[in-house]
Amino acid sequence: MFVVSDRPKAVPAKLRVTLMNFDGATLKSFLQDVSIAPLTSRSYFDLRVEELLGGTDGKNAVVYAELLVNGKVVSSHDYFFAPFKELTFAKPAITSEVTRVRGGFSVKLTTDKFAKAVYLSVPEHDGFFSDNFFNLAPGRAISVEFRTRKPITLEQFKERLSIRSVFDAF
Repeated sequence: MFVVSDRPKAVPAKLRVTLMNFDGATLKSFLQDVSIAPLTSRSYFDLRVEELLGGTDGKNAVVYAELLVNGKVVSSHDYFFAPFKELTFAKPAITSEVTRVRGGFSVKLTTDKFAKAVYLSVPEHDGFFSDNFFNLAPGRAISVEFRTRKPITLEQFKERLSIRSVFDAF
């Protein structure tokens, strides 16, 4: 796994790499302390695919890598072992917790199974999400904000909020 740093000084961090199946079960997990070198792109984790999978069907698995600085995830990425059309996703149950924040709403999302390409929308309302079209892994909540351009109540927002993943496209 490569990490690119544009910081002028070394940064102490942790690298967490998790192999999970699409049902959310952790198959293997690695956590290692790293010192991210300044102004470089460098590999900090290297493992052969066969060694990582260890007999697991690559069509039902994902590697989820996270870089943590001061305990906070500053970057994450997932890696798949087969072409998208061959992956065996199961229907995820994505749940949301919505709270009002200054200028809009905060939406905290969780899922029971790996959810690829989560897309949020609020039909018939003018506004935008701070992030959209992302992957959501079990056990790792993601919070995004919706900045509204017109007044809307919390109840109206919850009623209009639509959450979809790639599974819903088929």
